[in-house]
Amino acid sequence: MAMTSSRGCPQKCIFCTVRAVWGRDWEGRSPSNVVDEIVHLMNNYGAKEIAFLDDDLGRDIPRLGAICDEIIRRKVDIRWTTPNGVAHWLLNERLLDKMKESGCYRLTFGIESGCEETRKFIKKKVSLEQATRMIQHCNKIGLWTICTFILGFPYETKAHMRESIRYAIESGTDMGVFYALMPHPTSDVYSVFKDEGLLDLDPIMDPAVIKEVSDFAKIGEILSQRGSQTKYCSAEEIQEMLSEAYQTFFRARLKNYFLNPLHIIRKIRSYEDLRYAIRLGKELRSPIRNFLSKKRSVINMLWDKYNDKDGFSQAKICKPKNTVKA
Repeated sequence: MAMTSSRGCPQKCIFCTVRAVWGRDWEGRSPSNVVDEIVHLMNNYGAKEIAFLDDDLGRDIPRLGAICDEIIRRKVDIRWTTPNGVAHWLLNERLLDKMKESGCYRLTFGIESGCEETRKFIKKKVSLEQATRMIQHCNKIGLWTICTFILGFPYETKAHMRESIRYAIESGTDMGVFYALMPHPTSDVYSVFKDEGLLDLDPIMDPAVIKEVSDFAKIGEILSQRGSQTKYCSAEEIQEMLSEAYQTFFRARLKNYFLNPLHIIRKIRSYEDLRYAIRLGKELRSPIRNFLSKKRSVINMLWDKYNDKDGFSQAKICKPKNTVKA
């Protein structure tokens, strides 16, 4: 079940639109108030897991630690996660231990790019070495980690994007999630795309003519259909890089799990952890099947034979599910 314990984010990442909604200020609820809501959701709605949707849950580290302390003190039996991400540069090993004790089982780190040049451009001036240290400590104590990356910033080359892929693999994170950048009109990066002539969009995309909220939905639809390009890569090439990113990461991660099964085993401490591990395995397996199906080789022929034998088609294997269980 989702909830928020704070609003806003003081960071200045040029691709983000949080400031257009909440402004530049950050405001957090008291630890006791946050835990009161968790207990309310458990008692009245049967919540067993909380997804904190805060844009910057870890902005006030003492407050985050106090929330964990309150959960532990009141013996609240809850699992929680941070799907929107947490400020990894503010974390430390001691706090991660406390988060784990209070029920946290999975953390999302918004790395955005593994290229230092790109990170400087997007104003994400935080240490990748520190992020790696936090990820490795999460692995040590049994916390699942997800790292998110964005491909397609205006001055990125394929080499820059491959640095993100390389970091995702070398960091040790359980899951690397890659997105193509969508320059929203309220973000700082939108003006860069516009000035560089990198947006092939309808005039309605100009912020000066946006008058209704519904226009923003249309903006998202247009961007999703056409995509954006960089000075060095077309929209089609960015999509190809996304495919390369997932294929490269998933192959490397599967190899690591086969060679070091303890990496996953030490994280399975409950039935819910087992379910998540199975779901993670399916997510890792599907893109590999899709990748192999495109190879005109003996492997491809053997794979097709295997699919025919079991009565499955490639379309069925790759078809996304229509429902997602909470």
